[in-house]
Amino acid sequence: MGGSNLGFAIGPHRLPIMQGRTDKTSTVLIIQHSIDEKYQFSLNLKSNSNSNSNSKTQKKQKPNLRFEQVNIPGTRFALTHIHINQLKLGQSYNLVVTNESEQVDIRTFKALDTDKKKPKLVMASCMSDHLMFENTAMKAWANVSRQQPDLLLLTGDTCYADQRTFALVRNDLSLLSRATRYFETRSRLSLFRLPELIPTLAIWDDHDFGPNDADGRFSGKGDSLNLFKMFWGDSENSVTKNFKTTDGGVGFRLSAFGQNFYFMDCRFFHYPGQSYWGHDQKDWLLEGLSRSPNPSWIIQGTQFFGGFQKKDSFETHQQVELLDLMRSLSQSNSPVCFAGGDVHFSDIMQIDEELLGYKSYEFTSSSIHSFSHRPKGFSERSVFGRNREGKDNFLIFETEASSVWNIHTQCLRSNGEKSFSHQAVIARDKQDLVA
Repeated sequence: MGGSNLGFAIGPHRLPIMQGRTDKTSTVLIIQHSIDEKYQFSLNLKSNSNSNSNSKTQKKQKPNLRFEQVNIPGTRFALTHIHINQLKLGQSYNLVVTNESEQVDIRTFKALDTDKKKPKLVMASCMSDHLMFENTAMKAWANVSRQQPDLLLLTGDTCYADQRTFALVRNDLSLLSRATRYFETRSRLSLFRLPELIPTLAIWDDHDFGPNDADGRFSGKGDSLNLFKMFWGDSENSVTKNFKTTDGGVGFRLSAFGQNFYFMDCRFFHYPGQSYWGHDQKDWLLEGLSRSPNPSWIIQGTQFFGGFQKKDSFETHQQVELLDLMRSLSQSNSPVCFAGGDVHFSDIMQIDEELLGYKSYEFTSSSIHSFSHRPKGFSERSVFGRNREGKDNFLIFETEASSVWNIHTQCLRSNGEKSFSHQAVIARDKQDLVA
C-alpha cells in the first residue's frame, strides 16, 4: 500500500473523513488513518452557528462520543467510527483531530432535519479513483459540496475493488486486495476531504461487492459484506433501520422528510433464474410499504427497467419477477419511484401507468467520475430519448410529499455545467392531481 495516501485529495484536510447515518440528534463519523499514528478526537461548537441556545443549555446537551476502531490485518490503515449522540438540531459542530504535537484536521458537521418538508438530495454512482479521472473527481465533489445538499445518496460502485491501482486490469479478489482498494479509494477522493461533511448513505453494486456483474454466487461475498459495513457503517438510529436476516446483505430503509427510502441489495441475494433480491428482502419491502402510506423511493445499484441494454438490470435478469413486483406495488397505498446507477449515463424513464395504476419514474444517476460507455440502444420509456446525459454527472433532487409527490430533478455535469432538468408529479390517486 505504499503511496496510497497520495492522489486526488492532497490539501489542508489530511485525513479521509465521512459522515454516515444521521438523524436529528445523532450521527456517525468514520475516519481513516494510519495504524501507526495516534490521534485524539474532540468536538466544539462552530462559532458562527445559528443555534440560539445559551451556554448552560449547551453544556447540559454536550454530545456524547463513543469510539470504535476496526482494521484489516496486513494493511497500514484503520477506521475509527465515532458514534455521536445528544446533538442539537441547527447547531454546527467541529470535529477536531490532533496528535501529540499539532492539530491534524478539522471538519464541520451537523444533525439532519428529518422533518424538513423540501429537502435537497444529491445522487451519484461509479466513483473511480483512476488517475485519468483526477481532475473530474476534484471538480465533481467541489460542485456537489456547493449544492449544500441535506443528504448524499450513493447508488453503487463507490469503489472499484476488483481493479488494481491505476490499472485497467482485475485484481486477485482476495480480501487483502479488496481492502487495499477500499483504503486507496478513500485516500484519494476529495469527497472525504470536504470541509463541511454531508450525511451520506450508500448501497453497493458489482465493483464494490466483487467482480464485474457479480451475484450471490461470489464466494467472497461475506468478506465484502464486512468491508462495506466497515467503510460505510451500518448502525441504526431513529430513522434508519436495516433489513435484518441471518444471511447478510446491506439493505436498509430511511424514513425522513415525509418519505421512505428503501435501499435494496441487488447483489448478495441475486441468484440467476431464482430471484434478484431474495424472497425475504422483497417481503421486507412490501411489508414496509403496507405500514406507511408515505411516498417511497426504491433504490438499488442497477437499473430496474434496463432490459433495452441487455446488461445488468432487474428487467434483464428477472423480468417475470419484476412484473410480479409491479403487481404487488400497484396494490400498495404508498406511491413509489425507482432509482439506480451502474450504466454510466443518467436518464429519467417514465414507468408505464399500466404497471402500477399511476404514472411513476425511474431515475438513473451514473457516473460521477468513471469511464464513459456508449449505451446499447435506448429505452422508449426515456423522457429524453437519445439526449440523456453521457458525460460524468450527478443528479440533484428537490422533493416534497404533500397531496401529490413532487420531484424536481436537475442533472449537473461534474464540471458544473447544467444538463437536463425535469419536474415529476406522482399521485397514487388521480383525484389528487386535479386537486
